[in-house]
Amino acid sequence: MKLEQFLDKANQFFDDMVVNGTDDELFASGYFRGHFDLALAALEVDNIDFNIPALDSKINQSLEVAFKNGELVEADQALVNKMWANLKQES
Repeated sequence: MKLEQFLDKANQFFDDMVVNGTDDELFASGYFRGHFDLALAALEVDNIDFNIPALDSKINQSLEVAFKNGELVEADQALVNKMWANLKQES
């Protein structure tokens, strides 16, 4: 899948959360969106060609550090992980 197509799907995914998500999902999707955007920017800064495995690695590294630092409770961590898994499935 091309970068533009994946980003369109990701943007639609996040927009759908705003419209249809529960309060918890809306919070988790906003949190995850920040990590998603930072991972995309890191790939660009590091001059890494976009691909799902590279993005997956960057996001997982970022989330791992954040979760170890206690940024989210376990239930919110699970929501964020589920969102990333669902978004990857759509690609």
